Amino acid sequence: MSSIWIMLGLLAAGISTANAGAPSSPIVLLEADFNNKPAGLPIGTGDAELNEPADLGGLSTTVIEDSAGENHLRVINQSGTTSARRIKWGLLGDAEVSSGTVRIEFDFTPSELDFFSILVREQGSAGSNFLNLNVLGTGSISASTAAGTIALANNGFSAGARLHFDLRFDLDNGTVTLANNDRILALDQPTGVSGSGIGTLYIGYPTGSGGAAFDLDNVHVQADRTLRTALYADFDEAAVGSGIGTGGAEVGEPIFIAPALDTEIISQGSGDNALALTSTNTSSAQSSRWQLLDDIGIAVGTVVVEFDVAFGALGSYNIGVREANGSARVFTTIAISGTGGAGSISDAGGTVSAPGLSYVVNQTYHFRLAYDMEAGTYDVSRDGVPLVSGRAHGVASGIGIGRLAFGIANASPSPGPMILDNLEVSADRVDRIGSDIEFLRIPGVGLPNAPLTPALEVAVVNVFDEGILGGSPVVLDVVSGPPGAVLLGTDATTYYGLATFADLIADSEGIYVLRATSDALTRTADRNIAIINAGDLIFREGFDGD
Repeated sequence: MSSIWIMLGLLAAGISTANAGAPSSPIVLLEADFNNKPAGLPIGTGDAELNEPADLGGLSTTVIEDSAGENHLRVINQSGTTSARRIKWGLLGDAEVSSGTVRIEFDFTPSELDFFSILVREQGSAGSNFLNLNVLGTGSISASTAAGTIALANNGFSAGARLHFDLRFDLDNGTVTLANNDRILALDQPTGVSGSGIGTLYIGYPTGSGGAAFDLDNVHVQADRTLRTALYADFDEAAVGSGIGTGGAEVGEPIFIAPALDTEIISQGSGDNALALTSTNTSSAQSSRWQLLDDIGIAVGTVVVEFDVAFGALGSYNIGVREANGSARVFTTIAISGTGGAGSISDAGGTVSAPGLSYVVNQTYHFRLAYDMEAGTYDVSRDGVPLVSGRAHGVASGIGIGRLAFGIANASPSPGPMILDNLEVSADRVDRIGSDIEFLRIPGVGLPNAPLTPALEVAVVNVFDEGILGGSPVVLDVVSGPPGAVLLGTDATTYYGLATFADLIADSEGIYVLRATSDALTRTADRNIAIINAGDLIFREGFDGD
């Protein structure tokens, strides 16, 4: 894995490695309008999953009813101190968005002229200054980022007047655009932040504020995150007339082809090739199975499956979306009728008729299946026309999409062919899924009951050999070593894909072989660690020095 160090360095420097020109998909990461909260009571701290803040920062809050079904939140500093206090809002799943765009909107109404503060920061800390927005006691608004002060236009306001802030961050270009009540305050200003993403919103009071009440409503955070490709096959580089191999996603091929399914690369003209699938035994189903890069399953975010397909004869054809490395969990099956008429779409929850699946022989259709993995729903369209929308797929949360199947159904009236082209699976969080783990540095020798130096390091990378942004837990354990030996300091969290075990201690002399585990990933070290007494260590170092 020679590219791990390079990719970790790129990420630490804040250089994007996302697919150029890749499409994006909108995701709501925080929605709080307080309409589902009981009036007259404080707001809870259940975080974004419950449409609530993560921390109140010592401030007093009350849900206020405006009219039936319409509430807002009133906030006031009753602590008696003028130190900075802010409500902290996190995003769903403690997300931190590091690419694409982020849009933050909310209604803010100051009861009187005072000093108020809005901060946009990374997840879990306030280190990265994407934006400081200040509502000042002078009746004006000011702003700054890590790049410096932003000159604002249209920045006056009156006490008691609602301010609708609309903050738009372009993370790929490192800029922010600010608006209030549909008037531009500043356009495409540099944030000065690299190497981290947006994950936290703070709203409250800076140091020195009088703590006057303000009303808050319609807090909304949406991300348009770049979709990155986890499987792509267009067959244009394959030799016309040849079959296709089973090398997997890395080479744009399936992992399995049924023995009675013939494959052939065919030309569609002008260098555009496609894959023809033909059954030689229509008494049973014959399919090709496709996995994602590194056989990952994607259980979070948005997953999009797209392909072009034509049918060379009236026949029964199946297209399936399944869990990784298996077929038990059915996210979607598209059944194409042998008559050319209405087909059906089924999933773990049942089956619906789909008249829009009728087809004409040898006509190419473009299918798009989009999955919201958090909501457990999906859409299917053909040539831009919806076939199902927002349908629950019925697969339990935590199980990821990872396999596709294309082939000829059982008892098809013809052997086909199905003609497949431009197959692509993309997702907005594929770069957050660990696909490999590796020891980068292993100290060769150490003392009992003392931290090992240099510190042991483990990398967790995604399918693009990039260190995973955000923290991934890594745990060490002993594969072999002295009987009864105990390791301390065996837990660490990655930073840009690198976990450093600065406090790793072995209590007994002997030879150790360690194993690193992060979620479903595991790897055993290929080098031993010798724990020896101080006298032996001095002798060894002196000998080595000679």
